[in-house]
Amino acid sequence: MGESVIEWTDDVWNPIVGCKACSPGCLNCYAARLASTRLARLPQYRGLTEDGKWTGKWNFNDAYRNSDWNKETFGRKPRRIFVCSMGDLFYEAIKTLWITSVMKCIINEHNRHHTFILLTKRAERMAEVLADYKLPANVWCGVSICNQEELKEKLPHLAKVNAAVQFISFEPMLERIGFWDLRLCRLDWLIIGCESLAGKKAGRLPPALSGVEGDGFIDATTEIVTCSKPYGVPVFVKQIPIGGKIERDVTRFPKQLQRQEWPGRAITGSAE
Repeated sequence: MGESVIEWTDDVWNPIVGCKACSPGCLNCYAARLASTRLARLPQYRGLTEDGKWTGKWNFNDAYRNSDWNKETFGRKPRRIFVCSMGDLFYEAIKTLWITSVMKCIINEHNRHHTFILLTKRAERMAEVLADYKLPANVWCGVSICNQEELKEKLPHLAKVNAAVQFISFEPMLERIGFWDLRLCRLDWLIIGCESLAGKKAGRLPPALSGVEGDGFIDATTEIVTCSKPYGVPVFVKQIPIGGKIERDVTRFPKQLQRQEWPGRAITGSAE
């Protein structure tokens, strides 16, 4: 486990790594980029990427290959832990047996003081695998959605997951998302962020959000933030494009987007 630069979590835990593209939101996957560059020297990532893309193979993190995951502990201080940030726990190629091993660790009573965040692009499999679980309140389950089509497809599956916190991550958000469809499901949290692109591509908007009238991404994000407020849904605006660059400092966001909240309490920023 290691500390994370991802703003909405404290740590990441990657007992399993690797994935395969399954969505338009996978085109510029940050995890595949890391696995093929800065993390390429680590043995668990060998053969998992090619030209900065996932090959479809997966692997165990060497640190956990021969360990008893059910005895894994994460310290005494309560932490938010993003599980499998360098892959997708519910990737179809990963056998249910190994997912079960990870889940046993997560729901272990010795780890109840931590919050485990499960985020997947494969909402249907998550719903199937977790159908028989009585998840404790410290397990949050979410789906990554990049466009309206994915919202309509994945939201019904998320609704089937018996988690205390159900959430959506609109990162990368590649087109304007109609908030009306969000009311089809009980939602406890929303994350919004632009695509993380490298070098000269940083901050570049997809065609669906780069209209000539106003700032497409800012407008689309503002719409979700504004519409979520009457329903009391906390919103975490992670990163937005400003001046052709990706801005992560919430104090530099437009005032209406200075929202970085978790379920239950606002941390920084205001919608006022």
